Amino acid sequence: MPDSADADWQAAAALKDARRRAMYELIREAERPLTRDEVAAATGVARNGVGFHLDALVDAGLLAVDYARPPGRGGPGAGRPSKRYSATDSAVEVAVPVRRYVELSRRLAEAVTRARSDDVELQLMRSAHDDGAEMGRSARPANRRPATVDTLLDLLRSLGYRPLPADDDGTVRLRDCPFHEVSRAVPELVCPANLMYLQGVAEGIGADGDVRAVLDEAGAGCCVSLHVAN
Repeated sequence: MPDSADADWQAAAALKDARRRAMYELIREAERPLTRDEVAAATGVARNGVGFHLDALVDAGLLAVDYARPPGRGGPGAGRPSKRYSATDSAVEVAVPVRRYVELSRRLAEAVTRARSDDVELQLMRSAHDDGAEMGRSARPANRRPATVDTLLDLLRSLGYRPLPADDDGTVRLRDCPFHEVSRAVPELVCPANLMYLQGVAEGIGADGDVRAVLDEAGAGCCVSLHVAN
């Protein structure tokens, strides 16, 4: 079995424990690295037990470690720097037998880009928009009223985007991208398709009057951000 598959199995095994998964999700959702004490306080697990679980997640490649003193504390007498944990970009895919869909997607995207066919790219954008609209319609409230922004964000979380809290100007950045591996290889094709997909989702669920998807080079992990109307 390839080394990458071994890493995926190790990561999946590390996440089998429910408490460990909760710690991992807590750190992924945090906007800064967390210490062992902070994770213990948030989860109610004893500090020693937290350290065991966090170290297992580090060994699996799901968390990274650094050391820093609390803000405002430095110099002699400040104590030792605290060990802090943050989430890595690692994604876990496990299948038996092994499947390599990301690799195929990347090759197909690269082929479309090399072909430089406006018609093919246009069809891709239309397909992405239509798929997003269908996904949005499937999650539309049963009463058929337009969905709220929160309903849209809940749907995006279920699709793997992880929206961050809105900025002061109403911009919602997306920390994760479900197409991350392919977009890194062919951003000029995948990012516009992702934009069209998210526009379709907003339209399909009925929130496009309140939310507008835009390309965002300074995004938090995804190339698209959402502008929420005040």
